[in-house]
Amino acid sequence: MGFNRFSLPAVAVMVMINAMLLSQGCLEEERIALLQIKTSFGLNDIPSSPFSWGKDALCCSWYGVTCSNSTTRRVIEIDLSFARDWSMKDWYLNASIFLPFQELNVLDLSGNSIAGCVANEGLPLH
Repeated sequence: MGFNRFSLPAVAVMVMINAMLLSQGCLEEERIALLQIKTSFGLNDIPSSPFSWGKDALCCSWYGVTCSNSTTRRVIEIDLSFARDWSMKDWYLNASIFLPFQELNVLDLSGNSIAGCVANEGLPLH
C-alpha cells in the first residue's frame, strides 16, 4: 500500500492535532490532584473558576492552572485566590493535597479564610 498525494497532509494534520491536545494536558497524577483540590474546597461548579475544573481532560487549560512549556507539562502555578465562598466558615488546609505537584513554583491561596493547616495530614515527619 503506497502513499498517495493526500496521505502526507492527512498525517500532518493528525500530528498537529495530537500535539495541540498534548500541549494542554498535564500528568495524570496532577490532574487527579487538581480534582481533589476542587473537592476539598467544597463548592459546586462556577464558570471561570477552579470549580469548572474537570469538564475536560486538558488540565493545563483549566482556569488558574499554568503548566511548564517544556515537554514535561508539569503544573508550575495554581491560582486559587478567593476560590471559596466568603460566607463559609474558617477552613483548615490539608497541605498534602499539593504533594503531587513536584514543579509547583507559585501557589496563591489568598482570600480563602484559611485558619490553619491540618496537623501532619499525609506529610512525613522530619
